[in-house]
Amino acid sequence: MSDWNRESECLDWAAEATVGDDGIVRGVALCGKVSKNGYSFSESAFGDVSRAKSLYENRPAFVDHPDTNGWPYSRSARDLAGTVENVVLRNGRPYGDVRTLETSSGALFRSLAKQRPANVGMSHVARYRFTKDKTRVEAVEEVASVDLVVFPATTKSFSESQKGLEMSDSNEKLTAHFEKENTRLQAELDRSVKQVQERDVSVAAITKERDELRARVASLESENKTLKADADKFAAEKAIAGRRSLVESKLKEHGLNSADKAIVSDVFVESLLAEPDDAKRETLIKDRKAAFESAVKGSAGFHSPERQGGGNGFNPADTLKSWGV
Repeated sequence: MSDWNRESECLDWAAEATVGDDGIVRGVALCGKVSKNGYSFSESAFGDVSRAKSLYENRPAFVDHPDTNGWPYSRSARDLAGTVENVVLRNGRPYGDVRTLETSSGALFRSLAKQRPANVGMSHVARYRFTKDKTRVEAVEEVASVDLVVFPATTKSFSESQKGLEMSDSNEKLTAHFEKENTRLQAELDRSVKQVQERDVSVAAITKERDELRARVASLESENKTLKADADKFAAEKAIAGRRSLVESKLKEHGLNSADKAIVSDVFVESLLAEPDDAKRETLIKDRKAAFESAVKGSAGFHSPERQGGGNGFNPADTLKSWGV
């Protein structure tokens, strides 16, 4: 088995790929047929579908290869873009879906899959078993990861239907092109992050406004309850005042002075106010007057000087009280 190898780069990795709203990049070519060192892969290098699944299924997908210190398993979580799943074989080449993460590397992976810039491709980090002349890979023995890298060396363009920068171009031109793409993608990512932050601020502002409105509604409901209680109290007092005025008018109409408590007692007035029926209230006043007049007439039979209300003689008010009226 060879040492770890990262020279098998695949430029047409996204030629058939689609990027879903669920963050899954489907139909990614995971490995090319020829390495940049010139050796090729045999038709049986990846075995059957089951073998290909055992090699690539659930393997991590990174952005960029690691350095050689501690690789291939000493990787930064910041470079992790997603995980490979649903591996299949097509014409002897492994394909799969990459379930990307909501990270900057995941966003970059999705964006590159959509844009398909030249000179960006997939490269797996793997161990091989070679033929004796070292020109052909008989079998892929182990895969550590599948990485998205720049400057692949096997074909001219990113996909079969797209022309890109040729490998004969100078490294300076390639570098300038990649830096331009990287700047544009970073700006796009920054805009997306800013939009998310602005949305969060907007949600917080709306939530605060909603809470303030709820508090205001609760305050208004409390004020309304107090005002209703005051209004009910005022209406009751007004009704009593109106009834008292009516009672005094009726007493005066029948010749009874409401100020003369000897004749029109507070108890009698309260009984008139409590009577809701006008006819019955009228009858009570008439009975009161009749009782008073009867008491006055009864006093005429006395010849004592005191019968005029002086001394210990007859008093009509006392008579009314004794009669219970």
